[in-house]
Amino acid sequence: VHSNNDTTITVDASDEESGISSVLLTYTTDSSESWASLEMSPSQNHTYVGTIPGQRGGSTVRYMVDASDKVGNTAEVQGSYVVKDTTTLTFSLSKLAIYANESIVVTGRMSCGGATVTLKYVYGDLPVLRFVKVDQTGFFKDEYAPSKVGFWMVSANWSGDEAHYEAYCMYQNFTVEKIPTSLDCTVGNEAIDIGNGVTIRGTI
Repeated sequence: VHSNNDTTITVDASDEESGISSVLLTYTTDSSESWASLEMSPSQNHTYVGTIPGQRGGSTVRYMVDASDKVGNTAEVQGSYVVKDTTTLTFSLSKLAIYANESIVVTGRMSCGGATVTLKYVYGDLPVLRFVKVDQTGFFKDEYAPSKVGFWMVSANWSGDEAHYEAYCMYQNFTVEKIPTSLDCTVGNEAIDIGNGVTIRGTI
């Protein structure tokens, strides 16, 4: 359940002989130290509905439903759910194309500071996983220098924790190109006699 969202509890309750007199929903968010109660409202087809107010992320809500008929018989069901905050995760690439062994810089932000994001670089069938710490402001940065030339992809994800949902950021693409090569040559003499050698010097 997402934080601050009301949660609707629905139960089936019926008594063909005497009829239902009341259905009570009781819940706790502090490990049973305190409980709140509310009457559930009859709906259709013998169902009763009650709403538990939205809670903060990290809360565990335990609830009980007690149904009573008109002659004093009771029945009880129990349940629980965990409340979590939504996590936002974004990232961007420094370049769309780099040379082999040049660093691609991934920078991003996540709404849950202090966690560790997994960056997955993919070249063909070869995945490279890198684990990047998110600072307390939600910022993270990674520099990776791939050596293989071709088409690469990178994605980001976080598995979540007891108070936050998991987050995933779709693949972004970049290309690793061959390092360009240049060749400069100079001739030692502009003119030579027939049969004499010529000296050529160059740098690459």
